[in-house]
Amino acid sequence: MDDYVEQPGAPLQMPASSAGEQIDTFTTPAADVFETEAEIVVLLDIPGVTADHLDIDLRDSSLTITARRGELGRHGTAILSEYQRCSYYRTFRVPQSVDEARISASLTDGVLRLVLPKAGRVRTRRIRLKAE
Repeated sequence: MDDYVEQPGAPLQMPASSAGEQIDTFTTPAADVFETEAEIVVLLDIPGVTADHLDIDLRDSSLTITARRGELGRHGTAILSEYQRCSYYRTFRVPQSVDEARISASLTDGVLRLVLPKAGRVRTRRIRLKAE
C-alpha cells in the first residue's frame, strides 16, 4: 500500500507570486487508504472545505488534491478568534491497475472519499509452442 502514497512532510510553502508576496501555506491532510480486490479507497480529512473550494486533478498517474477552507463569517466583536483560513495539499500515485475513467469522489462531513476502481482483470492464456 505504501507504493500509492506520497509521504507527507511539513507544511508546504507555495512559491511567491510575481509581486514577491507569499501565496499560501498548505497543510497535508490526514489520510487513510484501503484496498480490496475491486478498488482502492482513499479517505482524506479536510474539515470546513466545501465542494466549490476543492480541486481533484489526475495527471500522469498522479492524483493531486488541493482544497481551501475559508474563514467563518464574523458575527459581532471577536472575543476569541482561533479559526483561520487553511489550505490542504496531498498527492497520491495511482497504480496502473486503476481504471482512471471510473474514479469517483464524494465529500461528506469534512471527509473526502475517493474510490479508485481497478480495471478488469487481464486474462492470461498459456501459449503452446509447436515443435517443428
